[in-house]
Amino acid sequence: MALRNTKPFHNMPIKGPNGNTRSVRTAWVKDPKNGELRLTSIFVNHRKKG
Repeated sequence: MALRNTKPFHNMPIKGPNGNTRSVRTAWVKDPKNGELRLTSIFVNHRKKG
C-alpha cells in the first residue's frame, strides 16, 4: 500500500475473520535508515461519519 500524503495516520477498511468490515486507524513512521514505512499502531475507528 502506497501512502502518498504526509499525515502519520490513515483510515482504511479492514475485513475481520468473521466477515465484518470496520474502519481502522493506522499510524506509520518512516524508518530514517532505509526509508521503509513501519506500522506502529492500529485501532478500530469508532468515529461516526456526518
